[in-house]
Amino acid sequence: MRGKQISLEDCEEYRDFVEKFKPKKTTDDCYTPANIYEAVLRYVKEKITDDFDKVWRPFYPGVDYEEEMEQYGPRDVVIDNPPFSILSEIVANYKHDGVRFFLFCPHLTCLNYQGVCKVITDSGIVYENGAEVATAFITNLLPYEVITAPLLAQWIEQANRQNRQQKRKVLSKYQRPPEVVMVTDMAKLCRNGHRMILPRERAAFIRKMGNGTQLYGGGLLVPPGSWVKGEREKEPEVSEEEEAPKYLALSGREREIIKLLEGGGKRGTGD
Repeated sequence: MRGKQISLEDCEEYRDFVEKFKPKKTTDDCYTPANIYEAVLRYVKEKITDDFDKVWRPFYPGVDYEEEMEQYGPRDVVIDNPPFSILSEIVANYKHDGVRFFLFCPHLTCLNYQGVCKVITDSGIVYENGAEVATAFITNLLPYEVITAPLLAQWIEQANRQNRQQKRKVLSKYQRPPEVVMVTDMAKLCRNGHRMILPRERAAFIRKMGNGTQLYGGGLLVPPGSWVKGEREKEPEVSEEEEAPKYLALSGREREIIKLLEGGGKRGTGD
């Protein structure tokens, strides 16, 4: 007897993957860690000005920043990480409407923004998905052309260090199943001289596992035997001094996706 038919379109992880490619007015799908934002907010309050009534963060999915501008008071300020692809438009609109702002900005192109102060920190901000992006800031809260902000750079690096440590702690505590592959796995194979080829139709992108475990930078669900060349590296042995990792199991949804991939992504699969 055949089981319930499913397809890739029925899988939440697959829909999330497709949704990633739909145009949005968000900066990226990295998202700024809370401690990074708190460091920036603290710097503005302590070193620039705390003379504002409300702080706005308008740049997140589903919100039109232009509509929200109508709600800003004359003593409010926007402190946020905007979509870099439309940053010039945002700055022009804010300047035209007299909106006060302190915005994240691409480090290498920050000088392109005229009539605002460029705040240089030489910071590589580590986002929630593990990506590190060279970042500066632009603001109309200061009358200068450029300032360097070593204290802000120090606070950002302290937050980065906390995030990196947390990431290592989370990844080292658990052992993922072999069907869940991350960039770090592939890099390890490359360093050890393995030439690996993974066909596109044999992999599905996921951001987290079914049990809620976040995968920094995302991961791939890969059926066993999908690599055309080479083989998955043997897991390192755990010494007596080290705590044995806790092994994560695939969820039912992830096992369904693996079955679909094994069948070439065709609609329907039998039990």
